Amino acid sequence: MTRKPKQAKTKGKSDWAKQVQWDMEYAKRQILADGSLDPIFIIHSADKSLAVASRVDPESKRDFYTLMRALCIANDATALSCIAEAWLREVPQVPGEEQSMARATDLLPSEAEDRKEVLISQTTYRDDAGRHSAVRSAEIERDWNGKITGFKDFPHQNVGIDEDEGLVFNILPERLAPPEGRELARKTLPMLAAALGLGLEMMDLEGGSA
Repeated sequence: MTRKPKQAKTKGKSDWAKQVQWDMEYAKRQILADGSLDPIFIIHSADKSLAVASRVDPESKRDFYTLMRALCIANDATALSCIAEAWLREVPQVPGEEQSMARATDLLPSEAEDRKEVLISQTTYRDDAGRHSAVRSAEIERDWNGKITGFKDFPHQNVGIDEDEGLVFNILPERLAPPEGRELARKTLPMLAAALGLGLEMMDLEGGSA
């Protein structure tokens, strides 16, 4: 993680919508420079933003998400962002059809012939009314030789709306943990990471490496 994503200075609803856009622009610059983008999670708390990057194989994703949830608890997270490269499969909904959801889930996007390579930027934040999400996505365009030539933003972007879906939404706890819960999470994090065999690269976005 050689470059830092830009961070919102305040934490209102409109600021989280800006954060999602900034994260998307960061993802585009990163993948153009490096040719790939490892998933980056950004834990936002009242006094800092902490970026966490890790190369995790599909079999270890569930363990990694468990570790991320513990990190959110330990750092008093009020929001969690994710910037990632992914496969997307769009299944047109036929009017009156009840099987469109089944068709959408009968095959993993990475295994579908009509898959699209995309960048996803999502932030889930919590306020007095609960949890909310903002999401942006863009298709990665490549030439015949596999070189990235540009990006195509999807026309319908879920920016600043309530959305109880998505990976980030489920990782961010519904409420802040009590002091004893945060302390327990901080103490168990090193043991949890070692037990799961996961290495993390962390960077304090307000300063340097964490």
